[in-house]
Amino acid sequence: MQPRNVNMFYFLELLAGYSDVDHILATNEIIEMMLEKYQVKIERRTVYSYINTLMFFGFDISTYDDNGKGYYLRSIYFNEAEIRMLIHGLYLDPECGRSDARNISEKLQKFLSVYKRRQYGYLAEKKKLTAAFSAEQTELLLKAYEEGKRISFGYSEYVFENDRVCEKKNRCETDVLGVEPKGGMFYAECDICGEKRHIGAELMHDISLTNEPAQNGAGASADEPLKVIVKCRDEAINDIMHDFVNRVRILTHKNNSFTAVIDMDRESVLPWALKSLERCEVLEPKELRERIIGAIKNSGYCAG
Repeated sequence: MQPRNVNMFYFLELLAGYSDVDHILATNEIIEMMLEKYQVKIERRTVYSYINTLMFFGFDISTYDDNGKGYYLRSIYFNEAEIRMLIHGLYLDPECGRSDARNISEKLQKFLSVYKRRQYGYLAEKKKLTAAFSAEQTELLLKAYEEGKRISFGYSEYVFENDRVCEKKNRCETDVLGVEPKGGMFYAECDICGEKRHIGAELMHDISLTNEPAQNGAGASADEPLKVIVKCRDEAINDIMHDFVNRVRILTHKNNSFTAVIDMDRESVLPWALKSLERCEVLEPKELRERIIGAIKNSGYCAG
C-alpha cells in the first residue's frame, strides 16, 4: 500500500502537467482527474489543503481568488519564457549534439503543461547548424518579437535576368511576426510589403532593432498547431511515433494501414506530406489535401 503522503506528489504532478493559464482546473475536475490518472480518491477539502501546503512551500499557484475559475500552476522552478530561452539555446550551441539537445529539451519540457509542450515538439526532430548562423542575430529577432519592435536587416535575393542568375542585395525594415526553429534553423516570419515571408536567420545580416513599435502589436502569438488526419501504411508507424512523439493519436488500424491525427506545425506540414507521399496520405483538412494535389500537378511529374 502506498504511503498516504504520496498523493500530494500526484497532485503536484497533475497541476504541473495539466494546468496553465489557458487550462485552469476547477476543484471537481481535479478530483475526477486524480481518480482517473492515479486511482486516488480525494475530497474537496483535501484539494484546498494540498493547495495551501504547496503554496506554503513556495509553489506559485493561481487560485479562485486570482482568476475566478480554479487552480493552475504558474511555474515550477522555471517560467515559460525561461524554458523557451533554454530550449532555443540548445539549438544555438554548436557543441551540443543532436541527441543531447533532444534529451535536454524533453527534460525541460516537463516543467511545462502537456498543452505547452506541443509547440516545442518539432525542435527535437532535427538539429542542423551552419557557420553562418549567429546566436546574436537570433537573440535580436526574439527580442524584437517579444518586445513588439521593428527590425532592420540586409538580405540577398536571387533572380533571373537575361537567363543569368543575379544576386540583388536588399535592406528591409519590418515587423517580426514570429521566430521559430525548424529543423534546427531559425526562421523569422516577416511582413514585407504587406506579404508574410519566412526568412532564415542565417541569411540575414546587419540586423538592428529600431525604436519603432511593431505595426501588428507586440508578441503576436504563434499559430495553433494544425490537426492533420493521415492514412499510412503499417511500415510508417515507427517514423510517425518517433517524429511526433506526444503529438500523434492513432484513430483506427485495419488492412495493413492506420489512420492518425497529428498536431503539426503549419509551415512544415506541406514539406512533410510531400516527402511522405509513398507511405502516408493526408485525408484532412481538405484545404491541405488540395494543396498537396496541386503541388504534385504543378511539379512536372504529371506532365504528358
